[in-house]
Amino acid sequence: MRLELATNLEVETAEDLAVHNYGIGGQYEPHLDCSRISVISTAKGNQSFIELGTGNRIATMLIYVFIHYISFMTEPDTGGRTIFMTSSKISVPCIKSAALFWYNLMRNGEIDMRSRHAACPVLGGIKWVATKWFHERGQEWRRPCSLNQFDQERYVGDLGAPEPKHHLNIRSKAKKSKQMKRKC
Repeated sequence: MRLELATNLEVETAEDLAVHNYGIGGQYEPHLDCSRISVISTAKGNQSFIELGTGNRIATMLIYVFIHYISFMTEPDTGGRTIFMTSSKISVPCIKSAALFWYNLMRNGEIDMRSRHAACPVLGGIKWVATKWFHERGQEWRRPCSLNQFDQERYVGDLGAPEPKHHLNIRSKAKKSKQMKRKC
């Protein structure tokens, strides 16, 4: 339920939570979380995409569950960062209990190549992450498709559905009235 509130995506058709462990030197090569195989080409070959019946992976939530550093390493940056292979090489450090969320597909269904990412080698200690992959099915009203591939969300609450009230992780961009400001 918390992932549904945080992402405004349907979790019924999402994959089970996958937990991964990275020891010293553990890494994951650059990759996309979504399938590059179309439904038409899967009919000729790989059936798993069709058998799943929930469509492609529309979005990913990555949660840093546990990070343990060897005692002599006091610096918080000991590798294991998640990097996105964009032109600006976005790099996100491992912070316990932090979560990353990104869309793998644009609103028109095309792959968003900006979602290509990798896990850098762990230089000290161990890293545990949990991953939740959300699929296309069930998102029709929560993240409607568009003919324009560049129609993107400005923030989590801008998905067409009503925003959850009193949710700490979702902030509305609407300005507060003077009465609201006085109460806060």
